[in-house]
Amino acid sequence: MLVLKLVVMFISFLKRIRFGILASLCICSVHSFAGDLSEREKEFQMLISRAAQRHSVNENLVKAVIWQESKFKKSAVGDAGEVGLMQIMTPAVKDWAKEYKVRVPTRRLLFDPSVNIEIGTWYLARALR
Repeated sequence: MLVLKLVVMFISFLKRIRFGILASLCICSVHSFAGDLSEREKEFQMLISRAAQRHSVNENLVKAVIWQESKFKKSAVGDAGEVGLMQIMTPAVKDWAKEYKVRVPTRRLLFDPSVNIEIGTWYLARALR
């Protein structure tokens, strides 16, 4: 989650100095260092594409966050309680649930890639605005 916050801060800084496109390109290129698409990445491609489109976030940015946070391991758990592919935390989950007027998902459900990518991408989009 710390990396996600740093990425968001960096993008915000670049946007303030009118380099929004450059910011997106810099972050998207992070993923290129990972090499070819891994099998795990391919497994989540459709979920990433749909969530990115739904929340108007660059798909490669979502992939870069997932790569950095969990290396595409859906069972990843961080030291501060972050969970899943995008290493989401309880406050972000509660904000998402409030926004969509739904119940807060259980911790177990947060490991579901479709739920994790949806909430994580929503949070990323919100942070970028």
